[in-house]
Amino acid sequence: MLAHEPDCALTERGIDLLRHDDIQSTQKDAAPNLGRFNPPPLGSIDDSSTGPCQIFANTAINARNWAVGQGLLISRLYNFGVWQDAWEIWHKLNTDEAFNITTAMYVMMYEANRMAALAPSQLRGMTPSQVQRMCVGYNGDVIYGRNRTALYYMIQRWEESFR
Repeated sequence: MLAHEPDCALTERGIDLLRHDDIQSTQKDAAPNLGRFNPPPLGSIDDSSTGPCQIFANTAINARNWAVGQGLLISRLYNFGVWQDAWEIWHKLNTDEAFNITTAMYVMMYEANRMAALAPSQLRGMTPSQVQRMCVGYNGDVIYGRNRTALYYMIQRWEESFR
């Protein structure tokens, strides 16, 4: 065990982040064939949340494009209206856990900027109200976002044990 690892697994503490009460399975089948054969007809691009952080392709594209614009990420820009871009991002979110989790970080940063007007350099000093607005933006729902604020602080306390 490394010095920065906790003395026991999160599951031993009763915390299972991938199966938390409202988080869905990573095996969701919502859009498995999007882009697989012929381009979908105009206006038919579908989207669903996927992967361990349950992120929509449209949300991921907006956040990652924002991160590129902020100089936080080196990547090409994507367009959700282009079905190949939507499929590429959705597929990565669905099959690449590291990509999904990294994208979740960009989504939270983007939402903190959008909902609480915080620059990336200000994120470590967020007030509880700003954290709640970020969580509401990430989840797209006020009540669900409020509930996730408590989870945010639980994860933050756990992460501080590594410092």
